[in-house]
Amino acid sequence: MKEKGVLKMSRELNYPIKYAVLELKEKGGYLVGYKGITQGFIVSKCYVIRSNRAYNSDGSKDLTHIVVFPFKDISFFKKSFRNGAQNIGDNSIHSYDGHNDSYLTDVVTVLFNSYEPAKVVAEQKNEKHRQNLDWNERSKTLTSEFEQSLELCYLFEQLVLDATKDMKITEHLFSNNQDFFDRKTRERYHAILEETIRKYVNNPSDFYTQLASSLLPEEREHLMNSLEDRGCDNCTSGSCKVESYEKVGLDEFGNSQGSSCLGWQNAELIGRQLVKKL
Repeated sequence: MKEKGVLKMSRELNYPIKYAVLELKEKGGYLVGYKGITQGFIVSKCYVIRSNRAYNSDGSKDLTHIVVFPFKDISFFKKSFRNGAQNIGDNSIHSYDGHNDSYLTDVVTVLFNSYEPAKVVAEQKNEKHRQNLDWNERSKTLTSEFEQSLELCYLFEQLVLDATKDMKITEHLFSNNQDFFDRKTRERYHAILEETIRKYVNNPSDFYTQLASSLLPEEREHLMNSLEDRGCDNCTSGSCKVESYEKVGLDEFGNSQGSSCLGWQNAELIGRQLVKKL
């Protein structure tokens, strides 16, 4: 008998793997036109099937990703929970990989390399959904139902994270040539490049800032996460609400305060990091 809730692969899959925010839905009834009813937003690993870039008339770009979440049948899980079990169902990647079934895919706009920043976004979406419900007497019942459903969604999330713990995150979606050079050689090349920029570019700071501004959001996020010296002391965000005394010293993990802050900004350093990655 096939064990439920365990990710089993008949062969190795080479799709890139990322974290993303998954909107869990249950099919609604007649009164809502049989549309999906949001049960909550969670974080899950996913397989990235395709990425699409769209260019807008104002010069901006929109990037969307077609992904497959291994487990997302919250209705099946709720039914099993009512029967005294915690069954998250079969993984859906087998069906997609065999039949290319678009019903099993989801579209997301942001991918993450780690759980924590994705969780922040998921909770923001849960709070926004909660606020949209909270506007009349009827909504009090809906809000209560949503809170109960959300508790099960959180349990579902933990079970999915456990079932997918062996899925290794793909740090780079696109191949690069860095491995061609050893570290010492790359550092020397970077030093030559930065010295050339310093000599021949009128304003190096603006140069790096402009480089960062031309990046896609997920490209900026990747470069930001790869910075080893990120912290409050080099953050340029003007909207930080953290008190000054909380910005000094090290955090509980021994890193600079603000090293994992989602609001950290410094376009110049991100631009410099891009040059180092070239």
